[in-house]
Amino acid sequence: ECWDAIFLDRIEEACNPEVGAEVACIVMSGGLAHVCLVTGSVTVTKARIDMNIPKKRTGSSGHSKAIIKFYDAIYRAILNHIPFDKIKCVLVGSPGFQRDDFFKYLVAESVRRDDRVLIKSKEKFVLCHASSGHKHSIEEMFSDPNIASRVTETKLVKEVEALNRFMRLLDTHPDKAYYGFGHVQKANEELAIDTLLITDELFLSSDVVTRKKYVVLFESVRER
Repeated sequence: ECWDAIFLDRIEEACNPEVGAEVACIVMSGGLAHVCLVTGSVTVTKARIDMNIPKKRTGSSGHSKAIIKFYDAIYRAILNHIPFDKIKCVLVGSPGFQRDDFFKYLVAESVRRDDRVLIKSKEKFVLCHASSGHKHSIEEMFSDPNIASRVTETKLVKEVEALNRFMRLLDTHPDKAYYGFGHVQKANEELAIDTLLITDELFLSSDVVTRKKYVVLFESVRER
């Protein structure tokens, strides 16, 4: 009875870090690959692929067949473990040009198999350098300033878009943008809230009455 929805949601996210993941990472090298989901503080391994890739030999197709089998395993792991409805960015890293070859395979294969989720999500893939297919190489990708910038944007994009929309409405349609508890509460009573913005400062207020007031408002809007 003492735990409100805000803290229950945060406990759920802490117990199930995949729920809050907005970034997926794939690292590969040779016949080793890891498919992971990344939250603000946890990297969750969803699939580990480890295959023997024979060396290229004149007159033998063993290497090519093994590479296709390896790429197919990664492709299936991506389909099975990456929730593209939630993921905003997919980082694909490798030494050399293996990431480029895999992405070409993924694009061509998604069209051949008519996997609509991958066809629609190909713009989410970002190719970058990683020194190996081991999980720790994911840290290298995030150390790239361009990659770090893009990942940061994905975490904030929803909040920024909502705030920008609110500011635009204040200028263009002030009758559709309300602030202050009294006005927002009235809009809620009229079932007129599309997007509700509340700062953490209010949710975490040391004043119990204030905190409960905004939690009740949040729960009421969410239920409707």
